[in-house]
Amino acid sequence: MQWEKHLTNFTLALISLGLMMILSLRTVQAEDMNGIAVSPIYDETELSQDGYFNLKTKANETVNVAVRVVNQKATTQQLRLSLNAAYTNENGIISYDKGTARSKDQSQFGELVNGPQKKTIRLKSGETKRVSFSLKMPTNSFRGQRMGGIRVVNADNKQKQSIANQYAVAIPIVVRQSNQTLKGSITTSGARYKLQNGKGILQIKTINDQPWVLPKVVVSGQIVRAEDHQVVRKFSQKEIGVAPRSNFDWQVTLDKPLPAGNYQLNYRAVANATDQKWQSTESFKVKANQVTMQDQQKTGLSWVKILIGLFVGLAIATIGWLLFRIKRPR
Repeated sequence: MQWEKHLTNFTLALISLGLMMILSLRTVQAEDMNGIAVSPIYDETELSQDGYFNLKTKANETVNVAVRVVNQKATTQQLRLSLNAAYTNENGIISYDKGTARSKDQSQFGELVNGPQKKTIRLKSGETKRVSFSLKMPTNSFRGQRMGGIRVVNADNKQKQSIANQYAVAIPIVVRQSNQTLKGSITTSGARYKLQNGKGILQIKTINDQPWVLPKVVVSGQIVRAEDHQVVRKFSQKEIGVAPRSNFDWQVTLDKPLPAGNYQLNYRAVANATDQKWQSTESFKVKANQVTMQDQQKTGLSWVKILIGLFVGLAIATIGWLLFRIKRPR
């Protein structure tokens, strides 16, 4: 029948369109995650050459940090480079994706920025450019390290809204003024429980108040129910990184949400490289309304899964029925 033919053509066209969209998305992601090479250009101020800037400077000195950017793609690329302070994000990773605001820069790296903090370049296919930034040391020497990085992102206006087209890389910068080696420090200052996508998340306020980076810290902990002192959850995460003078909310996703009640966190952190260990305890509360929200989020997610399953099942049944009708002898 005519309507069967139209329905068949429509269904096949819809499937083809879906496949084309998936393949197109994969192609864009694969292309735009590669093809831009960024490397540091070293000079005599380097203490080492290990893929980042490790600078030893003097008071009141001005130094330049430069990177070599190569466009290995087949098309022209517009890139934005920025000089940002290092910080530790909620996942325990040292990041460089926030602009340096001098008034809020705990690492004090922003005080060193001398001149433009951002630069935009345009590279033709196969073209290489050298981009430099200036750092001005304070009049008085400082102790420890100040840490930042040069971050490179895709700045093409046509691609700004597409997550698939975002490209980012950072070259860390560590500045010091003596050969003295210091040690970082880990303390906690409170814990808070929250819900996110139906999962329980514990936020631990973590502080490194020393001007020294902790590149590898192993963190573990126990959550104890206050009323009977029973351990109800355990967690561990290896090799988090902590920037100098960091203050951040480290997030732990729990394997199971917590019931309402009062709890105590027994926290432990170990830096094997410097033979340091830290322990602390923090109290927190899970409110009754959080448990209700938790159940609602779970119910919502369950209904979404059910609807998706019904839709997929209906689509398969429709395609099967159409194929049966097509192959059935007339």
